[in-house]
Amino acid sequence: MTEAFTLEELIRQLNSRPGMDGYPADFVARFIDGRGPLNHRIQLPTNPDLMMRNGYERIAPLPLDSLIYGDYLLLQWSSHEPSLELFELQNLSEAKDRVLAPAGLLNCWTDDQVVFLSGKIKEFVIRYIDRHGILKIFRKDAPERVQDDDDYGVVYYSDVTLEWAD
Repeated sequence: MTEAFTLEELIRQLNSRPGMDGYPADFVARFIDGRGPLNHRIQLPTNPDLMMRNGYERIAPLPLDSLIYGDYLLLQWSSHEPSLELFELQNLSEAKDRVLAPAGLLNCWTDDQVVFLSGKIKEFVIRYIDRHGILKIFRKDAPERVQDDDDYGVVYYSDVTLEWAD
């Protein structure tokens, strides 16, 4: 297993990506929710009586030196809940499956997904055929980026592929 890295390092990497509005440190330290046995220390508190989370935000933020573990991780931000979940994965194939899944990056309710491989961001590109038959690179800020509820049943994307950057 890769050595652990800090929450501060995760935030630094998130904010180094081009075109990002940024992930403020206090925001990440309040909202991040570790999902998996390796990162149980950064999991949001749960209510044992109800077996559910007490909400989506901590009252006191995690320390920035909190350690994060795992060779394959996926950070998923959904602003409508809001939730910032850090999933532990088995391999890059599982990361690809989650990014391309119905609740993945192409979903209108998922704002961002970032894959970490051995403590470093693993960049990727999503390509698809649009409704006019044109091959495009997926961008979350593009006009046809999502299938909104109003367009239920309309297929904007076909032949979707994910390619890992070197």
